[in-house]
Amino acid sequence: MKEQINKNFKLALVMAVLLLIKIILGIICVCGLRYIMYQFQSNSNSWGLGYGLGAVGLVVIWVVAIIIPSILALLIFVFALVAKKVYEKDATKVGTYRVLMGVSYAGQIIFTWQTLPKNLDFSGGWLIAAAISAYLIWAIFNSMRATYTDRIKG
Repeated sequence: MKEQINKNFKLALVMAVLLLIKIILGIICVCGLRYIMYQFQSNSNSWGLGYGLGAVGLVVIWVVAIIIPSILALLIFVFALVAKKVYEKDATKVGTYRVLMGVSYAGQIIFTWQTLPKNLDFSGGWLIAAAISAYLIWAIFNSMRATYTDRIKG
């Protein structure tokens, strides 16, 4: 039973790390976009359009690539950690463990939905996204199956 608890926690930790990588890539995109906006600002002929579109893009990148993944990473990691600590402290609180892991699974499913390939451009990126999504779906399914069946007992 403790082995399955540790597996569930490791899955949550892997997803939080993947989200951290996504956040870092988002910060790199923000820095690149700010540089481009600065270039448009220095060119007075195209300042308005380029700077305005850059500002909109900056907000979108902040929300989609930094803020939402940060919230998801915290949701996944914190609830998985609390669930693990609750079970380690008192193994009879399986119901509490399952509820807390359910919240963590909700964050994991939202993250998996974000990694699904949205378009098939056949450049190779969709194949990587599909492979990551398939692995995450498999891992979440196995983890949820173990959590909500008799494999984890009080």
